Amino acid sequence: MNIYTHPLLQGHVIDCDPYITIKSFKKDEIIHDEGEACHEVSLVIQGSISIYTYTYYENQYSIAHIEKDDLFGHFLVFSNRPVYLGNVVSLTNSTIIIIKRHNLLKLFSKDQQILANFLNITANSVLKIQERIKILSQKSIKESIMFYFETLVKKSKTNVVYIKNKERLAEYLNIPRPSLSRALIELKDLKMIDINGKYITINK
Repeated sequence: MNIYTHPLLQGHVIDCDPYITIKSFKKDEIIHDEGEACHEVSLVIQGSISIYTYTYYENQYSIAHIEKDDLFGHFLVFSNRPVYLGNVVSLTNSTIIIIKRHNLLKLFSKDQQILANFLNITANSVLKIQERIKILSQKSIKESIMFYFETLVKKSKTNVVYIKNKERLAEYLNIPRPSLSRALIELKDLKMIDINGKYITINK
């Protein structure tokens, strides 16, 4: 497994091995508890990670879904309140590169490319958060879905959207899975979309 394919480490000029730790986690294993102090940045090189919390009425709320080549902890590790805002759980068997805060600072000072990668990843993460806030700010479920689809259409420059997992989409949109299914059927009836398995065509 080549750890240097991760976006944070791409283009590195120094040997990063002395500054990192690699850990493996089993499916459904808790990596960090909500409220736990964050002293590190974690790079996912295999598997999927979920960060979730609970609302006042004990409904599960998805904060983030992290896939291979993503990372987490980068918002927290340099903040004034470095604690995990949700439970961090391994959705599948996963492998993570862990870089402690002090080691990350050493890497930044020794390798400007890693620093540039970190700033780029963090900036893109902020854009994704702002994008999700816009989606969740829509007045109705159907509006949230269509706003999300339009966002994907603009990025891919095609009006066909691939939905890999409707359950994860429902979590991302913060709506119940049955409500998502009903809304998709209603949008189809309104001829705003066409559905063909996991492929959804946005009608313009």
